[in-house]
Amino acid sequence: MTGTHALDGERAEAADSPGARRSRWEEGFTLLELMVSMLLMAVAVTIAAELLGETQQMLVDAGREALDPPAALIAKLLRADVQGAAGAVAAQNPDLSCAFLELAGRPPGPIFYRLVAGNLVRSVLAADGTPLGSAVLLRGATAFHCATSSVGGPTVVLLDYGYRRSRTRRSPLMLVPSLWAPAREVVHESLILTPRGAGLGASW
Repeated sequence: MTGTHALDGERAEAADSPGARRSRWEEGFTLLELMVSMLLMAVAVTIAAELLGETQQMLVDAGREALDPPAALIAKLLRADVQGAAGAVAAQNPDLSCAFLELAGRPPGPIFYRLVAGNLVRSVLAADGTPLGSAVLLRGATAFHCATSSVGGPTVVLLDYGYRRSRTRRSPLMLVPSLWAPAREVVHESLILTPRGAGLGASW
């Protein structure tokens, strides 16, 4: 028994020797280990590519959004012009789009709104009809409708306009661009306003 224990001890010592460990290392990895390693590496690369693609898309969307028209300021200016006027006249085209909206009763003269080549333009005329200035209020406008109604009461101005703006795109599959949402979308805004000069006072 003593000889057997001694032999087992010698075998264990030989197995733990540097030479034996180096021999097992030189044998390399098994095929299963290599396949598992490659699978884990592929998952890591896929996740990294997904994060990189999402980051790039967010930067592109943020750049587009910075160029979008300021919708709140446009509505505020329209509201101020209509409510500050004493009267309004809306002329329509045969397709019911707005030919022009005229707001009268404010110095220095009437204000005109009209859609020109995809832009909503605001023009100011002097009392004698001389043009005083014109500026693009909304770029990328897709529609502009205007109407007035004064049946049984003060004049009411109805406005509806549409414009293109960027939209935030998200896709579960960054590698399939066809699944992305469109880069831009059309938004419609509606306003119902009454000129304060129609007898309703400044509190309306």
